[in-house]
Amino acid sequence: MSFRHLQKKGLSDYLVDGSLTDDCMSIHISEAPAGKSSHEPHVHAGVEAYYVFQGELTISLGAETLRLVANQAASIDSGQPHKVTNTGSAANRYMVIIARAPAKPGSAASGV
Repeated sequence: MSFRHLQKKGLSDYLVDGSLTDDCMSIHISEAPAGKSSHEPHVHAGVEAYYVFQGELTISLGAETLRLVANQAASIDSGQPHKVTNTGSAANRYMVIIARAPAKPGSAASGV
């Protein structure tokens, strides 16, 4: 089995099985200072999960909000408008995992 090495924010190395497309799952580590958002509301295909290492993270999903603190996690439908904000009083650190339907390289679904 062969693996590809990818660069992802906050990780020293990210290995992807050679039989999968690079975007079927993505993992990265994010940090945000108190009161800051990582990005504006957006949508994309798949499911997105968050795990908070330290601090506080508020997820806005449509009209709803969900507050997470250290050692808590949540999964959302990332096809809905979503945004994450550090609503705590100190910097936070969290993992983001985005999963999409797996496709084999070269298949019509992979776009290759």
